[in-house]
Amino acid sequence: KQKTAYEIMPSLVGSEMCIREEYGLSENVIKEIKRHLEKHREIKLKFLSSIVYDQESFRKYIEEIKEKLPEVEIAKKIGHTLILRRQKHKH
Repeated sequence: KQKTAYEIMPSLVGSEMCIREEYGLSENVIKEIKRHLEKHREIKLKFLSSIVYDQESFRKYIEEIKEKLPEVEIAKKIGHTLILRRQKHKH
């Protein structure tokens, strides 16, 4: 049985999502992030895989988030945790 690549723990501000994926973000993770940001203003992504210890790989994750979730801003980066916030819609 394959271990899931992420798990979600609801928290007060919204949700905290622990990501264990080693290679990029799967469609499932992206979908999950979008779903959560429809309900909450922000989501905390905690990267648990060894990839985060490699700065280059972590940067790629961040690029991927910006590319696949253009409607989301990275509000904060604390160690291996990213706080993503839904951008206010500009009319």
